[in-house]
Amino acid sequence: SLIQIIGRAARNVNSNVVLYADKFTDSIRAAISETERRRKLQLNYNKKHGITPETIVKAVREKEVDLTDTKHIPKRAVPKMIIELESEMREAADSLDFERAIALRDRVAKLRERIREK
Repeated sequence: SLIQIIGRAARNVNSNVVLYADKFTDSIRAAISETERRRKLQLNYNKKHGITPETIVKAVREKEVDLTDTKHIPKRAVPKMIIELESEMREAADSLDFERAIALRDRVAKLRERIREK
């Protein structure tokens, strides 16, 4: 598990791993040795193939609220919400984020059902 933790940190180009322990155990020694061996192999591979490591940066999505129950939304606010969600849905589809577009489409359908209710 030490190798997994160290490997996870290695995914960031500027990362460092600091291990705190009362004793320098055989497990720690083996993990450091294996990490150094793997690092050497990776550096040689990168040099041979002209690869420059980069940290992957992904956008953080806003937490989405599940609107399967729309009863908490005032009925007068529903039409405006539908317009906003349809706009977001088009933007998601334009940026090829089809999963988000589908989720937004489903929300709009639930809200339209709410309008039809008496």
